[in-house]
Amino acid sequence: MQRFRCFLDSWRHSWSVALGTLVALAIPLAARSEIPHAVWRLQEIPFVYHGYATRYNCAALQVKLMQVLGAVAAHDSTTIRPLSCSMVGASSQVASMQISVISAAPLNDDTRAEVAARSSQQALLDRLGVRRELGQEFPAQWRDVDLARQLKFESGDCELLRQIGDQVLSHLAVKVVAVDSPCPITPRRFTQPRLKVQALTPLTIG
Repeated sequence: MQRFRCFLDSWRHSWSVALGTLVALAIPLAARSEIPHAVWRLQEIPFVYHGYATRYNCAALQVKLMQVLGAVAAHDSTTIRPLSCSMVGASSQVASMQISVISAAPLNDDTRAEVAARSSQQALLDRLGVRRELGQEFPAQWRDVDLARQLKFESGDCELLRQIGDQVLSHLAVKVVAVDSPCPITPRRFTQPRLKVQALTPLTIG
């Protein structure tokens, strides 16, 4: 009887260890299955800035647009081409840009079809210097980004941030979490604008 009890205790211990090992292995596998996958999507997006409280020259506007796109992990092959920057009256401005943005898009039937049809866009991709391997899918993550704080934008950038959100980020895999609505007519000094988003970005480890 004593030997049987020892055997039973040993068997229970071995089963407990084995069960714990299986659970430990199963958790990463389950978590891995929940990781979204994405592909790179090329989009041509026109952007027109209507400035009333703040005016920019073309170069400054181009830099700020690129900063925002970089913060939401647009591919480094993204380009912005200024079209015109004109003053309207004494206190307003209209500036237009053409954005060729390459950004992460959720892998689904639509984006799979886009990847399959991408051969028709290859001439444009080659001209932009986009590597052909960007057609492959990759693991992704939804990441919180506080654009105004991260990029150190000032109160006068509120109009620009709102218009980038409406005209550009709305076309990307980006969810707006918080934004100033409306912007103050007269920007208050030392008041930072708000534009917080969740962006689909390539998965990073660590």
